[in-house]
Amino acid sequence: MTSRSGDQRNAFCKRGNLKNEASVENWFVDPLLLHLGFAPEDQLLKTSIRELKVGQGSGSSLYKPDYILIVNKFPTMVVDAKSPTEDLDDWASQCGSYCLELNKMYEHNPVEFFLLTNGIETKLYRWDRGKPLATLEFSDFAAGNDAFDNLQSLISKRSLKEVARRKHDDLWESDFPLATVPLDEMSRIFSRLHQYIWEIEKKTPSGAFLELMKIVFVKIRKDHDLWKKIGLSATPKVKDVIFSVAWIQNQTENENPINDPLFRNLIQDLEREIRDKRKRRIFDDNEQIRLSAGTILRIVKDLEHIDFYRMDEDIHGRMFESFLDATVRGPALGQFFTPRAVVKLMVRLADIKVRKDEAESVLDACCGSGGFLIAAMSEMLEKSRRLVGLSGQERDRLEKRIRNKSLTGIDAGSDPPIHRIARMNMYLHGDGGSNIYFADA
Repeated sequence: MTSRSGDQRNAFCKRGNLKNEASVENWFVDPLLLHLGFAPEDQLLKTSIRELKVGQGSGSSLYKPDYILIVNKFPTMVVDAKSPTEDLDDWASQCGSYCLELNKMYEHNPVEFFLLTNGIETKLYRWDRGKPLATLEFSDFAAGNDAFDNLQSLISKRSLKEVARRKHDDLWESDFPLATVPLDEMSRIFSRLHQYIWEIEKKTPSGAFLELMKIVFVKIRKDHDLWKKIGLSATPKVKDVIFSVAWIQNQTENENPINDPLFRNLIQDLEREIRDKRKRRIFDDNEQIRLSAGTILRIVKDLEHIDFYRMDEDIHGRMFESFLDATVRGPALGQFFTPRAVVKLMVRLADIKVRKDEAESVLDACCGSGGFLIAAMSEMLEKSRRLVGLSGQERDRLEKRIRNKSLTGIDAGSDPPIHRIARMNMYLHGDGGSNIYFADA
């Protein structure tokens, strides 16, 4: 005498329990995942999974699976349950496309598999393959079954932890390309990011500018630290680079590690320079990057492979000035600045004196973003380099005096705080003191 099909049982449920998608999840998928070693905290469920656009062109649609399994902090397998009456082949393309889009968010394609099941049939795929690795029937889910043993060897939590570890190690030891970019490309990148902050974070143009510059300061500092650590002749590895998407995604203590600890550490270093009277304040001592973690991640992704350290000070300054032109200056934004050609002419006409043992002082009482002071510094440094009869030590001492002591600016603008912008500008052009004051001259 044979039993009815509804009375058939495997290791997890009776076949008759499987009536719709919800019952497939409750009676089959949930106990299967627990059996494979995945605790509830390892599972992202549909209510907390993000929809992504899958497919192309007119055939694209929004889609999300029922489960994402998290191993070693990264998504490693996608699981989608269907009703027993549905054909799994109808969903393989969408699920595979979802894995592709999910992997695009990371540096090392952490999603290795996706599993489709309607309870009666179960198919396992690699994320980038159209043909299933394994196909199991309802009755295969039984102790001692070869197909079930093979499935467990591939997707148990222990097996996926090893996959995740290997992928992470391979990523960590891979080369991390860093290169300088032309000024016009840098300006386009900055303008695009500024527009993104303005729209997504609802900041004013000047507010978006200041938040982006905080991140740029972190980037400049970390590039400097990187090359100081590994040497300019070395090729950096992913594991060496702190300012990167991979580094952010590897952090567990803070949701927004660019803000804390990186920006917080930068503030502390600047505070020490302020206490030692080597710098004026650029950021408040309790300043934070006032952007969401998602926005900061987007900015890091666009900037991580640009080598700011190998750009000389002049490029840093021109980059800042170009960005300033596009975001803060102009009649619509309430700021008016002297054209650069006029600035250069007036500095030449001033004929600032630079001698072997002294350099004249320059005061700009309405300094704006510091354009006159930067042009004056450039002119004075050029004159110091043309002086004959100076030892290397004497020339260094004179240039240090020009950078640290010879330039003073004042500005009363408060929205945006233009004196802070001038200090940033001066800092990026390589001045040593940033002697810019917030006052009404």
